[in-house]
Formats: sequence, C-alpha cells, structure tokens
Amino acid sequence: MEYENKIIFEHTSIKNILEMIKIDKLIYPLKYRKTFYGQLCNSQVKHGYLFLLDQNYIGCCSYEMDKECSNAYIMTFGIVNTLRRKGIGKICLEKLEKKLLNEFGIPIFRLHVQTSNSEALSFYKKNGYEVIKIEESYYRNILPKSAYFLEKSFLI
Repeated sequence: MEYENKIIFEHTSIKNILEMIKIDKLIYPLKYRKTFYGQLCNSQVKHGYLFLLDQNYIGCCSYEMDKECSNAYIMTFGIVNTLRRKGIGKICLEKLEKKLLNEFGIPIFRLHVQTSNSEALSFYKKNGYEVIKIEESYYRNILPKSAYFLEKSFLI
C-alpha cells in the first residue's frame, strides 16, 4: 500500500491535543467534553493517537485498556473525509491493533458504532469486527440512540 510506511502515530499530549479536538469536530456529530481530552493526556488506561501523513494531521483515535490488558475499547477512530476510501483507515486501524497487541498483549478490541452509520459499520466488518449485539439506548444526546457493539479477537 502506498501510504503504509508514510503514516506516523503521535501519542496525544498537552502539545497536540488541540489538533485532536479540531479533527474530532470535523469527524463526529457530537462534541466531547474537555475532561475527555484531559484524560487522554493524563491517564494510565485512556490513551489517544494522532495520525500524520506527510507531517499533516489526518485522523486520530482514542482507546481505553482494561486493567488486565485483556481488551481495548476503541472510544473514537476516524480519518478526515478527504482521505477516506484510500486504505488509510485500514492501515491506521491495523497499526493500532498491532501496537496494542505487541506492546501490551491485548488480543481483543471492542467498539460501538451508531446504527445509522452504515459506512462505519461496513468499514469495521471489512476489517474483521463482528456485531455482538445492538444496544438500544447507548447514546444520550444524539439520534438514533442505538449502537452496534462490535468485537475483534486475535485469540486462537
């Protein structure tokens, strides 16, 4: 893939968190609180990465690891609209999974997708995630409130 070796992960910090906030505003229909971003810079279990291509921020993700490092919950994951459908999201997701699997031994990845977001659902299914269940009242401040709960396991 032409982008595979060009994408760099930058851990979220006080220095770059404003870039993550800008990207999130472009990607997501809801607004995250300042405390959410603060936790990504100061937590032992919640983390985030910004994705860079040619020194430009092109996307980001946030995730939470459980205390036993048995699974990671992907809280946010996105690529700016202009770079979607170019294989970049797949590369970034695979890099994130490999990083957490290799560095922390995390074999299971979980996330939610709003039921109206067929594009995201298709993306995750193509990348090996399975729908486990539908949670009818997952979201509080956006409609629809329902979400798919997805999981991908590297356990044999």
